[in-house]
Amino acid sequence: MRRYASWWLRRELSWRARPTLPPMDAALRQQAEFAIDFLHRSALEISATMRKHQLKLADRQCRMVELSRRIQLAVVILCTCLYAGRQSDERIRRAGEIHAAQLSDTLQGRRPSDAFLRRITALGADLVDQGLPGSGEILTPPILMPYQT
Repeated sequence: MRRYASWWLRRELSWRARPTLPPMDAALRQQAEFAIDFLHRSALEISATMRKHQLKLADRQCRMVELSRRIQLAVVILCTCLYAGRQSDERIRRAGEIHAAQLSDTLQGRRPSDAFLRRITALGADLVDQGLPGSGEILTPPILMPYQT
């Protein structure tokens, strides 16, 4: 118990250095930093859940699934931001930022704002006008069993 208490105290009181993120747009950086902070706080949330339920935690599968899902969403936000930040095409960067913002809103229980919906609509219009980057390289196989008319 002493080792756990020591870990918890260090984790609770420690000042943590910000991880070094590669150069990226400000909106992507903000979403990546949110995900990093969320993941950092998740360790304490999982610890508190384990303390609360102890041996009965195995019977609380729904709680563990919910915690796991939230952590997975934060990892997807971080990976999306890192990927989108490396892309040269502005539409891909915008799509990454929009997707990360949507997942961030989901994690925080927020509904999409009007500004967010306008950004999605503007991106969709750009994709219709200019095409989806890389979609010309996708090979479409023929339909193997077409419907008989």
